[in-house]
Amino acid sequence: MLDKINKILSQINLRLEKVSHNPKFMDLFLPIIQKKRINTIYDVGANIGQFAFELRKYGYKDRIISFEPVSKVHNKLVENSKNDSSWDVYDRCAIGNQDGDIEINISNYDLSSSILQMTPKHLEAKKNSGFINKEKTKIFKLDSILGNGNLDNKKAMLKIDTQGYEWEVLQGAKNNLEKFEVLLVEVSFVRLYENEKLWKDIFNYIESFDFELWLLERGFVDRKTKQILQADVVFCKK
Repeated sequence: MLDKINKILSQINLRLEKVSHNPKFMDLFLPIIQKKRINTIYDVGANIGQFAFELRKYGYKDRIISFEPVSKVHNKLVENSKNDSSWDVYDRCAIGNQDGDIEINISNYDLSSSILQMTPKHLEAKKNSGFINKEKTKIFKLDSILGNGNLDNKKAMLKIDTQGYEWEVLQGAKNNLEKFEVLLVEVSFVRLYENEKLWKDIFNYIESFDFELWLLERGFVDRKTKQILQADVVFCKK
C-alpha cells in the first residue's frame, strides 16, 4: 500500500515514510557541543539562518555569529535574528582566503549561490539551480576578523557551508583554526563547482590541525542516480 501511495505522491515530489527511531543529526550533534562546552558558534554561509534556528530549537542558548554575502539573503538573515540578543549578524561579506572585493554568482536556488562557477554535474542534479545574476561583495579572511587572541577565552565552533568555497575559508582561518573545539564543514564527493577541493583534501587539511572525524550527515543526493554528492562533517579537537 505504501508503495502505491508513494507512486502517486512522486508526481508532486512527495513520499510517505515509516517513522524512524534513528536519531536525527541534531540529536547527535548537540551533545557534542554540550560536552565541548561551546559558547560561541561562527556560522559561515548562514543563508537566512536555518542552522541557527535548529540550534535554538534544540536548546543551544549561547552566542551565534552569522556571515552571509548575498544581499537579499543577508537582509532576511538580519530580520530573522533581530529578536535574538545572542545572535549577531556580521556586515554583509563573504569569507575566504583574501581581503578585498569579490563577485558572487546568485543562483535561482538560494542555497546554491557561490563565488565559484557551477559544474554541469550540479545542474544535472539540481535543475533549477542555475545562476541568474551576479553581485559584488566584500570578502575577508576569518583570521582578519578574529585577529590574534580573540578566541583565547572562548569555547568556539566553526561551521562552514559555502558551496564549494570551504577550502578557501579554511585557508583564510589557518592562524586560528586550531583554537576551535569543533568544526562542521560541508564537503563534496563530486566536483559541483569549478576548482573546488573535494573531501579528501579537506579531511587531510583539517586533520593536520589535530582534529578527528566525529559525525557525518548525508547531504545533497542526485535524485536520479542516487549518488551522494555532499555531506556535512563534524570534526572534534583531539
